[in-house]
Amino acid sequence: MKRLGPSALGMPAVLAALCAFFSWATYTSEAPTGREGGLQAADALLRRTPAPGRVLLVAGDDAEGREFAAAVRERLRGRIVVLEGRGSPAEVRVLAERLASEESSPLLVVAAPGPARWALWQNLRARVEVVSPPATGRSAFLSPTNLRNVADQIAVIAIIAVLMALMSIGGKSSAPARLKSAVVASPPSPSAQSIP
Repeated sequence: MKRLGPSALGMPAVLAALCAFFSWATYTSEAPTGREGGLQAADALLRRTPAPGRVLLVAGDDAEGREFAAAVRERLRGRIVVLEGRGSPAEVRVLAERLASEESSPLLVVAAPGPARWALWQNLRARVEVVSPPATGRSAFLSPTNLRNVADQIAVIAIIAVLMALMSIGGKSSAPARLKSAVVASPPSPSAQSIP
């Protein structure tokens, strides 16, 4: 049985080391957004005892924010009253302060990951409690989108490399013979003939 030497294992080892490095370097903690984030935030509210009577829902006005808000409303329908806070942070702050003054306990705010980081909640912390989807760690390098992009970028290079390898393996023995026979069999050019 033939053993592989260090030179044969060198390139795969380098590639594995690069994958490990980029997986580590792009590791971040992110909270889910969109529908998934809304469902997780709503489930966190439903696990609370006692269940809150009403909550303030704050989500962005982009597609992910609308998906987040729709998922929260869907999951809490018939269980908890959902009031929506829309607009700029200043407008949401006015609404949150008014609702918090009406509550005997801290007002619960269900916020998408973006609005949950707004600075206004720090000033209202005594009267407001922000609930958002929990963050989980993941590597951006190993995300399905990135792996698909890497595969798309190397596909053409891989095809060319395989074709070049096949041409060099299959064409080595017959190419010089064909070239020689083509040179011998070719008629002389008209310029090479002598003119009488």
